[in-house]
Amino acid sequence: MATRVLSEAEDRLPDPRREFEREIERALALLRTSPFTEKAAHECRKAIRKSRAILRLMRNAVGETACSRENEALRDAARQLSAVRDSAVRLETLARLAKRGPAGASRARMLELRRAAREEHQRLTASLRQSKVLERMARALQASLERTSQWRLPRPRWPIMASGIERIYRRGRKALRAARSRPGVQTLHESRKQAKNLRDAMAVLGPVGSRRVVKLEKRAEAIADALGRDHDLAMLAAPRQSTLDKAVRGDVQKKRRKLQTRALRKAGKLYRRKPGRFVSRLGRASLA
Repeated sequence: MATRVLSEAEDRLPDPRREFEREIERALALLRTSPFTEKAAHECRKAIRKSRAILRLMRNAVGETACSRENEALRDAARQLSAVRDSAVRLETLARLAKRGPAGASRARMLELRRAAREEHQRLTASLRQSKVLERMARALQASLERTSQWRLPRPRWPIMASGIERIYRRGRKALRAARSRPGVQTLHESRKQAKNLRDAMAVLGPVGSRRVVKLEKRAEAIADALGRDHDLAMLAAPRQSTLDKAVRGDVQKKRRKLQTRALRKAGKLYRRKPGRFVSRLGRASLA
């Protein structure tokens, strides 16, 4: 892949290592807030996810081993907030269903489930504050920050970043093919993850990005959002969740079909180009 980039544009490119550092520092600041709120947990997870996306842009510069080590460390750190995050998602999903779902006994049941979900979420959040989880997470993030502090990307930066974006885009195309041919919870969730990775990669280019970059970021965000809501509904209506009655399950399936149709249509537009062509156009549009 050969993409010509003017030196002036190259100078405007953000330093991915510095962007990675900013996200880790933001996550650390959130972990140290008191009290540690649901919003702080959500924003902390977002910061860690973005830092992992930035790692993918540095892989060719620092090596597979180093990037994999940091990615695994950050993934394991974020997982310690999973229980609180899952309970928050369940509460939000039940709230949406109760607001727009069936009336009568079904609605009463939804309100009852929402109250139970709120109590569970409050219990998990309180338990998290009282445990050593936040301290362990902070130590893990600080260690990652120290290990990566000596990383330096060679000049020019664009070829390194472009190779990372191309890899992310290629994986997104592969995930979309799987979701289309075998639509299911796992394949759709994987397509969602890859859309989020591409969105976060576009966000790194934000300071020098053209309208095209902004458009791509918004489209990837819309795909991830629709598939995320679909996944939340799928988890709520999973076979092990026997608390939803037949009327509500039918409503959930209708909503899921609409979300999937919308997301896959947008994904088809986002991933219509071959990876090399996509990155070449991106370079010309954003950095020339």
